[in-house]
Amino acid sequence: MPPKKNPWKWLVLGCGGLVILAFGGCAVVFGALSSDEDKKPEKVTSSSSRDSRRETPGGQKTFKTGDTVAADGWELKVNKVIDPFVSDNQFSTPSAGKRFVVVDMSVKNTRDKARTASTLFTTELRDEDDRAYGETIVVGVDRAPSGEVAPGERRTGQLAFEVPAESKKLRLDYSTGIIGGQRIVIDLTN
Repeated sequence: MPPKKNPWKWLVLGCGGLVILAFGGCAVVFGALSSDEDKKPEKVTSSSSRDSRRETPGGQKTFKTGDTVAADGWELKVNKVIDPFVSDNQFSTPSAGKRFVVVDMSVKNTRDKARTASTLFTTELRDEDDRAYGETIVVGVDRAPSGEVAPGERRTGQLAFEVPAESKKLRLDYSTGIIGGQRIVIDLTN
């Protein structure tokens, strides 16, 4: 009588091979997405003659409003901050004990292919207690600088945030990508 074949052995080996291939593929994709990870954001132009870059307690470089910062094929610049922002629309008002802060900013694609800029999941405002605030919709605020950006193209727009009225030290945290992007921190209270 011939030996009985065990189909489970082949099934386990096949599934194990698929898992190894999947992890290897993910590693390659994440490696490609974060290929510029070792490069830190750097200042291209400054808002003043003195060096406006400093470090946060975690070692993250912090830039100021007016600096043009290059990172991961993008140039980011906060043009101005409107704090507090008051909408002309009577129905667009902040909640009790809060205020609107609007950040006017530009992004420029410095790579040789079109790319998508997005602020929705990559940008937040933080206060002195490290509380994070996401974008909000406020009537009278220009559109965010998001969408497909051609090589060399610059987009300018505005982001609105609702923060506690007593918040004093605000900073913009911007990531150049959802996965593997570089973080740019800009002090908005200079």
